[in-house]
Amino acid sequence: PKVPFALWLVMHSYLVLVAGLVPLTPNSRTRGFSAPLRGGRATLAVSPSPVSSRLPSERAQPGKRREAEPPEGKLVPDSWLDNWYPVMFTADVPADSPVAAQVFERPLVLYKDEEGLQCLADTCPHRLAPLSEGRLAVDASGTTRLECSYHGWQFAGCGKCTKLPQLEGTKPILPLYGASAYPVREAQGVAYVFLGTALRGAAPCAQSE
Repeated sequence: PKVPFALWLVMHSYLVLVAGLVPLTPNSRTRGFSAPLRGGRATLAVSPSPVSSRLPSERAQPGKRREAEPPEGKLVPDSWLDNWYPVMFTADVPADSPVAAQVFERPLVLYKDEEGLQCLADTCPHRLAPLSEGRLAVDASGTTRLECSYHGWQFAGCGKCTKLPQLEGTKPILPLYGASAYPVREAQGVAYVFLGTALRGAAPCAQSE
């Protein structure tokens, strides 16, 4: 039988925090613990505490200047969001339609395109309509886009608006028409989303889009 995601999350938290089956690393600066996300590219938080979000290639190297960190005991506002949080089983994300999700009361929409799993804020920047109520459309280049059901705006996985039917002539689509995008990753059949800003813009849209 299939285990509901909420039950999986409770069981996973118990194994991590109580049973100690997943190795934890104490974080003295945040008084929290962190467990490595399999793959070693980022850190998955098991408590709402800010931990390192740097990729291995971004870590301090000899002769390279390190970024300044907050003084001991002081936290950056919303820095606890700079973590990977489980959202849902990837098997629950349909291949032909978007699906709504929510983490810390933040509405999200997940869907799949040629690049894999994508995650945007579940709000169209035009009239704030839920993008999860839209559909997946294929544009002239054969690329899958997330289309808002209200006025037909289409978005790439990085959030860039790629189609604006109401735009006159050859006017360019401004960046401010884009939707908010979040880094998303799959690990052990679960979709994890990075809600903070540390990795925002890590995978910008290609210039050809």
